[in-house]
Amino acid sequence: MPQPPVPPPQPPQSPTPLAQAQPYDPALFARLRTWRAETAQQQGQKAFYVFSDATLKSIAAARPQTPEELRAIRGVGPKKLERYGRPCWTSPAAQEERQRETTSIRIPAAIMAIIVLFALVFSPLAPVVQAQEPDPYEPDDPGTGDAPWIADDEAQARSFYPQGDVDRARFRVKAGHWYDIHTRDLAPLVDTVLTVEVDGAVLEDDDGSPEPLASGLTFQAANTGEALITIVTSQEVYSTTQTYVLYAGETEAPPPPATDTPTPTPTTTPTPTATRPHNRPARPRPRLPLRRRSSASPPHPTAPRSRANASPCAGR
Repeated sequence: MPQPPVPPPQPPQSPTPLAQAQPYDPALFARLRTWRAETAQQQGQKAFYVFSDATLKSIAAARPQTPEELRAIRGVGPKKLERYGRPCWTSPAAQEERQRETTSIRIPAAIMAIIVLFALVFSPLAPVVQAQEPDPYEPDDPGTGDAPWIADDEAQARSFYPQGDVDRARFRVKAGHWYDIHTRDLAPLVDTVLTVEVDGAVLEDDDGSPEPLASGLTFQAANTGEALITIVTSQEVYSTTQTYVLYAGETEAPPPPATDTPTPTPTTTPTPTATRPHNRPARPRPRLPLRRRSSASPPHPTAPRSRANASPCAGR
């Protein structure tokens, strides 16, 4: 008996996000945008770094009442939940929305106050908001006095804050020694440009370090003195979160550049010839005696006698 065909397995259905259950409330979305703008201004960064418009619309649509519901919204990760969960939870927009929800179910005001107080004190959404304070080396911008020192083989954690911040540092060098100055551990949106003034020369680098968007310079000091280091960000984003590490220290001299050794051309050795010594006298060559032809000898057989030269007495 033939078996009925088995239907192919269906792919698992992804859970529907909480934000898609109903359309968002425009009034609540506008109040959440106002809270986001104030938070971004306090932190000195763009508004979309806090929450995007899509995330705020999802919050306005879902109206989360618990941390789990807020975490289920797309765009609210663990870090943003920890950083902005409580400010978002205690914002006027969220408080008004919770008040509206609790009023609709007629919860007594005293019980509501206890619930809100408990949420503020014991909620896991307690914020970890960084204080908007510059790094300990500020002020170090041009015109604020001498730049702070950085020691040999020292790494300083710095940030581009406040607005328009330009970081500087001074570093002692010795004649004939080699030094390495670079930036590393760049936060997102940080792109450093490094400048070093030493021995009357200005050295500059942008993106020359192995780390992306970091900078680095290696140089030899001609004289003993100090070098002035200047670091700026080309992205022009200023916040306490725009951090990086500045390193300065002595390093080994780089190996000399490799040079091509010319291939020797083979030469031919001349074969020596025997020569006679100059002080050896020449051997005398033997001289043969001369033969004199007699007048009575017959003429040469190959030379016939002509009649003109014949004697008139011949034949007589």
